[in-house]
Amino acid sequence: MGAAERSVHEVRPQARQESFLSSQADIAITGGSAFSGKTFSLLLDPLRYRDLAGMQAVYFRRTMKQADNPGGLWDESLGLYAPLGATPMVGHHEHRFTAGLTVQLAGMEHANDRFNWDGAQIPLLYFDQLEHFEWVQFWYMLSRNRDPSGRVRPYVRATCNPDPDSWLAGFIAWWIDQDTGYAVPERAGVVRWFVRLADDSLAWADTREELLALGHGDPVLPIDHPEQPWLSATFIYATIYDNPLGMAADPTYLGKLRNMGRVE
Repeated sequence: MGAAERSVHEVRPQARQESFLSSQADIAITGGSAFSGKTFSLLLDPLRYRDLAGMQAVYFRRTMKQADNPGGLWDESLGLYAPLGATPMVGHHEHRFTAGLTVQLAGMEHANDRFNWDGAQIPLLYFDQLEHFEWVQFWYMLSRNRDPSGRVRPYVRATCNPDPDSWLAGFIAWWIDQDTGYAVPERAGVVRWFVRLADDSLAWADTREELLALGHGDPVLPIDHPEQPWLSATFIYATIYDNPLGMAADPTYLGKLRNMGRVE
């Protein structure tokens, strides 16, 4: 291909998306309102590994019908990945990059569907609309979040919309003002640490040292030793105003949102 025939396809995150994509937490969650660009953020993330042979990324929606909706996860992923050299495998809901990254979209409609992933090794694990999933599904899939090659540190990334009846509301409660229901701006992106206790509750702290002082963890091991029991998590709120490109493309959508019921 000659120089005149080449084209450059440049993709850049917006400011709030960049905050999400740069997080070092084991579990990073973004969301808060419709049309905030959160799904696009999720799809951008694995592109940093597109030239890493054998790298695997899996995106979950609760049902494949949700992923296949017009403008949904499959359509957005197709529009983003194909120009960057990925080959879409439509029947398998996969995108395969020439150099090695494979991105798969999957559903997990029923709680027991999590067992279909026994034996899987998924370094890059994604949930779109995490509030739709059950706690057991999310927690079980953490056991699949591994990379035996040791080339990357496995992690989980997710999007969400508000749902006070979801287990997720409790999980991210520290980042939310419990009186108003809105995110606390200065806590966006702040990383906290937690361990799961014998009664399945979570013990949270601002630092790993605090958890150790509370009796969680092994005082003999270094604080950052991989055998320590804690994981890190963060929440980064996003609203329609964090998506100026989307608002410019469809300025009437804000009016539609403002005419919905108060809860929605």
